[in-house]
Amino acid sequence: MSVGDWDDSEEACRTAIELQPRESMWHNNLGWILLQRGRDREAMKAFDRALKLDRHNGRAKFNRAYGLREQGREAEATKELGRLLAEEIRRADASGNGGPHADDLAHQARMLGQLGRMPESREKLEAAVRAEPDRADLLGDLVAARVDLEEYEAAHEALARAREIAPESIDTLYAQGYLAAATGDVSLARPAAEAMERVHPTHRLTPDVAGYAAVCEEDWPRAADLFRRTLDRLPLRSCSQAWLAVALHRGGAADEAAGHAAQARQRCSVQCRCASIRALDGTTG
Repeated sequence: MSVGDWDDSEEACRTAIELQPRESMWHNNLGWILLQRGRDREAMKAFDRALKLDRHNGRAKFNRAYGLREQGREAEATKELGRLLAEEIRRADASGNGGPHADDLAHQARMLGQLGRMPESREKLEAAVRAEPDRADLLGDLVAARVDLEEYEAAHEALARAREIAPESIDTLYAQGYLAAATGDVSLARPAAEAMERVHPTHRLTPDVAGYAAVCEEDWPRAADLFRRTLDRLPLRSCSQAWLAVALHRGGAADEAAGHAAQARQRCSVQCRCASIRALDGTTG
């Protein structure tokens, strides 16, 4: 979203709250918008209000934990995410029906990733793919998880399966670009960028995939511009911010790069060693 989009979204949420003041969802949505706009104190109040209205609102719980990290309260964020993960696992296990569904496993994987527990996150995604092997979204997440663990051969295998199922889906093309950026494979990156621009020209992640191609081509000014475009719409996206820092540093803007690198690291667990954070090694402080 652009600044104007966030303005419109905030106004729409506040209007919805006026009409349905006891609807937890609207307060949570408002909190997320405020967090994206850098108004973290207001955001936390909105999440608290959402949880006061519905203490079982899992999305508000997760967003509030994310807000703690955005405020630099890493220890509190980690503790809260760990508690939410345990709660989610208990809930999924108690649901019956032969164990957790693929979506439950994928959600658990995302929380494990937020905690920097990358091998466990990958294992959850592998279980999700076994449960529903024909879902390109799960395969795309699995590609990214394997890239983050530097398991590139296995990542290529998951990508090949995703490309068989849905070769031009957003999930497949983004995973292809992410793998390409981590390995420097221009032959993988450029087709993904071209397909995203052709099939999904207005999607919020299209600039990122083009940015990965620019990284592989070492076109640092273009890469920086593309990752900025994503951050204009998704200001809290640590992956884009990390790659922006890399592009700025490689392009000679070391001071500006250091600021973005620090923010990207703050928005991840201190244990996180994903491909985007690893890319900062040796280039920024």
